[in-house]
Amino acid sequence: MSLRSVVLSVLTGVFALAGGAPDGEVTAAGPKITSLVRASWMSSASAMTERNALDSRLSAAREGVVRLLTYNVAGLPALLSGSRPIENIPQISRLIDAYDVALVQEDFAYHRELIQHLHHAFRSPPSRARHGFLGDGLNSFSVFPSRAFERVGWRACNGVLGDYSDCLADKGFTVSETTLARGTTVHIYNVHADAGRAADDWRARAMEFAQLANFIREHSRGQAIVVAGDTNLNDGFGDRVILQTFLNATGLVNTCGVLECGHETFDKVFVRSSDAIELTPLLWYWDSRFVDSHRHPLSDHPALRVDVGWRNLR
Repeated sequence: MSLRSVVLSVLTGVFALAGGAPDGEVTAAGPKITSLVRASWMSSASAMTERNALDSRLSAAREGVVRLLTYNVAGLPALLSGSRPIENIPQISRLIDAYDVALVQEDFAYHRELIQHLHHAFRSPPSRARHGFLGDGLNSFSVFPSRAFERVGWRACNGVLGDYSDCLADKGFTVSETTLARGTTVHIYNVHADAGRAADDWRARAMEFAQLANFIREHSRGQAIVVAGDTNLNDGFGDRVILQTFLNATGLVNTCGVLECGHETFDKVFVRSSDAIELTPLLWYWDSRFVDSHRHPLSDHPALRVDVGWRNLR
């Protein structure tokens, strides 16, 4: 293959990262092993002041509601993107600022634009590429005090120059400990799984969700948790098996199923209560405000809002 062909193949593969997977089968490469990636939670001096004020304000709260957003922002470089990130990302920034907790995927090339209108006191540091062509693109923004932020890369992925080129990005998941009130802490996970409908894509996704389930069992035992993100799981039989196996292993419930949301896509939110903290899905809907002046979507994914009620049982 000529150098020009290699470059075009790589660019085509990277471009494919911006979209979902179409129907039909593709030739799959073997899964690639990636490594654990970690990072510290970032907060500024002003954020610490806000944190102290927030701690004081929430110290007596025994129940409340978290307005949560999960959104794939399609933040690939403009030349590789199927959307218009230069124009769209600043608009997205203004809209996600209204949420208590915003979990984003594909925050690759326009992180500065994405955070420019945010007032969340707690923000994860942007990821850097460690093993792939891109970082993991996963970031979290919270008005609640958050700590112990951790990035974890998938041990399996499928596709370098094809099959949605998942191995060109350091996909995986993140987790943080988020304090909603004094004595009320939940673990919040942000996920971006392997795309594609080929056999090795399903195999990679199955391995990824097994890895996530094992991590939850080890690091979130007995904790109330929220897991959200771009799962790349659809209604096909293979993905239904992966999802049900994951839910059975972790005790999570799908908020869409609880609230009978109707049409569900790759973007999902799961919750699990603990002995001390009860989490209850209250509201599930696609936020239709995430469009430009011509009513065109700001991303190739919808913005999913889920309101989660919480109650301290102790």
